[in-house]
Amino acid sequence: MRVALIIALVLTEMVSWRIVARPGRANEWNLMIAVFLLQGVVALLAWHIEWSTDAAPGVAVAAGLASGVALYAGTRVFVAVVGRVSVFRAHVADRYERAALVPLPLGIALAVLIAVPGEELFWRGFLQGLIGNHSSEAVGMAVAWVGYMGVKASSGSLPLIAAAVVGGFVWGALTLLTGGIMAAVMCHGAWTGLMLAFPPREKMAA
Repeated sequence: MRVALIIALVLTEMVSWRIVARPGRANEWNLMIAVFLLQGVVALLAWHIEWSTDAAPGVAVAAGLASGVALYAGTRVFVAVVGRVSVFRAHVADRYERAALVPLPLGIALAVLIAVPGEELFWRGFLQGLIGNHSSEAVGMAVAWVGYMGVKASSGSLPLIAAAVVGGFVWGALTLLTGGIMAAVMCHGAWTGLMLAFPPREKMAA
């Protein structure tokens, strides 16, 4: 039953990304926020989510926030370099055009309070936790990471794919090291909030 739920939610996210990627630009705030909310709710109902069994909550929060800031700094450097490639630059511009479909405060609130927790509850809490429980924690992290990258690839967005490669690894590793998703939620939330509030696009070559 749990495996079937995971497969269904993975396919739902993949199809949703394909829908919003189609010409005409369906407002992904409407669809994707609903998908992430659904993922989070199902994860909470279907699995015992661990928050931080191997680190004190305060340590997990601090480590997550620090990692999020570091990931943001690294992203700025990455965009400054790779943004010189016209295709990638266009994809970054497209991401921020889509983000601008809602006011910035609302966008940050939706992303940090719904999208991020929903993703982490599902991918690192439910999927990584379930696989890790039936094999090993390292295997759970690897499966969740590969699945996360695959789903984001369905969006066709180079920035989302790059974020899934690096961010997916970091959030999975934080979950593995701290024994729960608290640090990953803090890291993912800090990175997302900073990316929306202080876009790195001004560093790209014109």
